[in-house]
Amino acid sequence: MNFGVAPSRFDLRDYKLRFKKGIATTKYYPEQFELKMPKIKAQGNVGSCVAHSLATIIEYYNL
Repeated sequence: MNFGVAPSRFDLRDYKLRFKKGIATTKYYPEQFELKMPKIKAQGNVGSCVAHSLATIIEYYNL
């Protein structure tokens, strides 16, 4: 069934799931998984927590 939506691009982070008796199982799950997060930014005495958190989010998606 096509709803006029473009399929998403291939992404290594996507996993193929199989369901057995209502439980998702797959052989593709890694043994360990760790997100590479940017270093925490210190805002000091300036009230810029929103700007710092947004900068961290942008850095995370650009890594």
